[in-house]
Amino acid sequence: MEIPKGVVDQKRWDQVSSGDTVEVCLDGIPIERGDVELASENGDVVWVVVSLGERRLFHKDDGLELFCTSK
Repeated sequence: MEIPKGVVDQKRWDQVSSGDTVEVCLDGIPIERGDVELASENGDVVWVVVSLGERRLFHKDDGLELFCTSK
């Protein structure tokens, strides 16, 4: 898979932490971008604050990939 423009690196779900700016992709297509608010210890889910402060929950078993766009 091609890494999206502006991406620093691809992250395993258990490597992200609060404050990381991530791009969430499905089949290589960005579907959301925001800052990680909370990540589960086992790396199964992350809460991401997206536009206008809205929070979204993402689960790794949904076939999503996380890319870190800044540190």
